[in-house]
Amino acid sequence: MAARIAHRQQELICCVAEHMEGMEAPDSDETAPRPTTPVQESDLALWRAKALERMPYFAPILFSLRVLDAPALGTFAVDAWHRLYVDFDAVAGWSAMENAEALLHECGHLFRDHAGRADTRGVEDHERTAWNIAADAMLNLDLVQAGCRTLGQKGIVPAKLGLPDGRTAEWYFDQLRPATPPNRGGRETDGKPYAGCGYGSGAGAAPAPGEIDGTGSGAAQGAGDVERELVRINTAAAIRQHAEQRGRGSVPGGLLQEAEPVLSPPKVPWQQVLAPAIRRAVASRAGHFDIDPSRRHRPAGRHQSSPRPEAAATRHRRVHRRRDTLARRQTLRAAGDLPSRGRCCRCGRTRARVGGECCCRERRLILAEVVASV
Repeated sequence: MAARIAHRQQELICCVAEHMEGMEAPDSDETAPRPTTPVQESDLALWRAKALERMPYFAPILFSLRVLDAPALGTFAVDAWHRLYVDFDAVAGWSAMENAEALLHECGHLFRDHAGRADTRGVEDHERTAWNIAADAMLNLDLVQAGCRTLGQKGIVPAKLGLPDGRTAEWYFDQLRPATPPNRGGRETDGKPYAGCGYGSGAGAAPAPGEIDGTGSGAAQGAGDVERELVRINTAAAIRQHAEQRGRGSVPGGLLQEAEPVLSPPKVPWQQVLAPAIRRAVASRAGHFDIDPSRRHRPAGRHQSSPRPEAAATRHRRVHRRRDTLARRQTLRAAGDLPSRGRCCRCGRTRARVGGECCCRERRLILAEVVASV
């Protein structure tokens, strides 16, 4: 049974590779991506309306797409900068619903950030076909649950690969990686690897034929990093709101699970917060001072991790001296030589005279005795 499933996976991957190999890279201005015509915009508006009937929470991504007419592409493709490449002549024979589901499929790649996840996973160049199949299998399963029946019949789903449902693209990729042949769709004619692979860099696959590098400019200018992140956040918020208003089952579970991390605040590992706090507490308790050099009155590099012996001894002498002075004053006050508070006749301090002499002199005598005793 396992051998039969592996053989089926190998046949499917080879079929996809042969399909991409038959897609020719554009080599002239006539086949390069170009702005859409008014008739194509009308068709696109119909597809978008039907797509929103199926999945209204994908509206932020649908309206963020920069649609370009890509002759000789043969299908839909999307890049990482929200540019959608459509061969309007090739998809003219498809029904409006099939084109709408294809739009939702490409939007799903952008929302799930399959391009970034492929780089994080360390997908090699010759493994792009396997990654694209794994991402399609996971994505189409959610679209089928949302009511996209055509993708369930014609698209790649885990059941056709002999794999269980409900897994991640990374898990499917690990299962397909051993059976992946070298990517035969790539061409080196225009200086780009995989120029013949037509699924687009937005899905984590090889670049589509004629795909524009970077954000571009003019009518073909793509979305920047900030815009792409905002679109993902708005889409995730729309998914959560739709699920709360319509109840359980109104949104595929995989999409709802994917939306939660996008909306949740970033989590800082507790080890990174606890370790500095413990170090500061231990240092403060051991040396009774703050070792943080960020204060303005304490420049960096002038603090020490432990108090110097000379400073500690000086501090203790000052403490004992103060204690002895206070004890001496208390003794004099108890004997009547140091009366209650008043105002000095010379210095104006709040001390009374003692035996016809200024209290300042008495205080100097007390300090001299204390210093001599120390």
